[in-house]
Amino acid sequence: MATPPRSRLRAVSGRAVLMAMLVALPLAVPSATMGAAGAAEDPTAAPTDPTAQAPQPFTCTGDAFIVQRAASGKFQLYHADQTQSPLVFDPLGPEHSVGFLNSTGFNRPLQLIEGWVKGQGVVTLDANGEMTTLGIPTGMTGNEHYYAGDISLDGNTYYLGHGSRIATIDLSTMTLVRDIPLNPRRGLADYAVHPRTGVVYSVDTNGRVLTIDPVTGTTTASAALSGWDNTRGPVGATWFTASGNLLAYQNQGYLNEIDITNQRVISQQQGPASASNDGTACVNDAIGAALNIEPESAASAALPARIAVDFVIENFSPSDILTSLQAWGDLGHIFGQPGVDWTLASMDRRVGPATAVANPNFDGVTDIELFAPGSALGPNETVLMRAVIVLNTPGVYRA
Repeated sequence: MATPPRSRLRAVSGRAVLMAMLVALPLAVPSATMGAAGAAEDPTAAPTDPTAQAPQPFTCTGDAFIVQRAASGKFQLYHADQTQSPLVFDPLGPEHSVGFLNSTGFNRPLQLIEGWVKGQGVVTLDANGEMTTLGIPTGMTGNEHYYAGDISLDGNTYYLGHGSRIATIDLSTMTLVRDIPLNPRRGLADYAVHPRTGVVYSVDTNGRVLTIDPVTGTTTASAALSGWDNTRGPVGATWFTASGNLLAYQNQGYLNEIDITNQRVISQQQGPASASNDGTACVNDAIGAALNIEPESAASAALPARIAVDFVIENFSPSDILTSLQAWGDLGHIFGQPGVDWTLASMDRRVGPATAVANPNFDGVTDIELFAPGSALGPNETVLMRAVIVLNTPGVYRA
């Protein structure tokens, strides 16, 4: 059997969607003239804005988001459409006239993006791009200039970086826990928390993947990545895919997808350049996928030869129902033109009606993407999505 190539999976958690709906509902408030216990309220208290809206949570489907300084000099939140090449950044909500917005991370329990604004402290950005200020944590001045950041998996800890230091904020108490130097000292522009392990990662300008211990400040660097081009500017934004690949966006407008296990760049896309980038993604960390490729007959056999491509999808959550499954990954070493050298013959429908598309990527390896919009995967369940490839030309497949 061939070594399983990379694979990725997206799914929407039914429980996460329900939580988003509940959070968006207006909260009950006491009478305008009487307190919650029936006592008269202080007439000098600031009035509540009746038009204020609760932040609109995101529906987490693995999407990535970028904050850049717009041409106006203001800061804009964008949805990064990674299905197009070059990348397309779609604006979300209004531009924000703030001193410096950066250090974004996705808070999974809240389903909101959190960031840091110099002079205002911690802020949230919702699905409409609206910003809400949470304030300056105890132990901080608010004038700190942070530009690296991400949120822990439980949503309680905010990791922030400036220069060669890392700070830790307890979001449950809005308190600074520590602010310590990195060791060895490194200037890192963004952090990304692994969706499975919770380990803090970064990528430096020289194309090395780093892990960071936020308690001790210890950093550990990999060797230089295979396929990395360090002439394309510093890394301004990093985030993870659901399968654990690390994405690093260079400020000159190049997105690199990194296999952190094999320390290599496995895909690249171009996108808008900016002097200021920061990124995050909402990854459903309750799911996982494994991709296995098993040839039903060798390419040297009588044509047409057939190859079965299996996507094994597991729902690790004890309570969430995952819907609208989507999986994609390499088809190993399948070369040639779709529809000429090989064709996609059929799609197993064990997860409901599904469709599949296949496209060559930048390095000649073909990606296949499978969609099952009507699918549902219950708690602790496992399903198989299978595509069958028919080879029409000798020599287009090798394990």
